[in-house]
Amino acid sequence: MALGKVAGGCSFIYQGRSLLVAGSENDADDKGKGVLVIDGRQLMLPGVEAGGLQVIESGPILAGDGFTVSVLRGEDEPSRANGKSEWGADLRVKGPTGETTFSQGKWSCTA
Repeated sequence: MALGKVAGGCSFIYQGRSLLVAGSENDADDKGKGVLVIDGRQLMLPGVEAGGLQVIESGPILAGDGFTVSVLRGEDEPSRANGKSEWGADLRVKGPTGETTFSQGKWSCTA
């Protein structure tokens, strides 16, 4: 709901928590947007690269408010369950106090 109107989206799940939700309109010119949960607050971040839903699903880069967030999605075939496709993924967050990588998470996208 924090993203507003989007045609589809994905979530980065780490240790059972959603740290990032990203979505896009179904338009190749759309850069998408995401909401990062960090230090107990939500940051709205715009996408860096145009490409619509395809860029979001393949692992977007989002930047704003002093943060750059990269989803490093695995290239293997996704597992599919409950209308979602899931890949192994890492989330790299660069911010004002340094860089952190959340490793061995899942990138879960609506099919």
